[in-house]
Amino acid sequence: MVMAEERLDAAAREESFRADVAAMKVRGGVVGRERMLARLGAALLAVGVALGGVAYLLSSGTDNPLQQRDAIVVALSGVSIAVVGGAVFLRYSLGALLRLWLARQVLDREQ
Repeated sequence: MVMAEERLDAAAREESFRADVAAMKVRGGVVGRERMLARLGAALLAVGVALGGVAYLLSSGTDNPLQQRDAIVVALSGVSIAVVGGAVFLRYSLGALLRLWLARQVLDREQ
């Protein structure tokens, strides 16, 4: 009997929370798009690191200064891509984490 009352109380709290969020007209997160962008950021980070490795192999395999300069350009491109990918990954993964934390804080305050 007590468990049934707790379930009803939890369901009522959840419904109240949903109604409060709907009343605030807060923009809801698009989970699929954010997850895709976080994965894209991680992929860009990996591609940037791979380009750095490729640039190292290109530059160490030759004595020609022209080819070494080309490898420097490839390495700088890799660093740029890695920085952008890391920033995109960090932004979208932290956004999801902070949204979850905020929802948890709101639920805890209602109890």
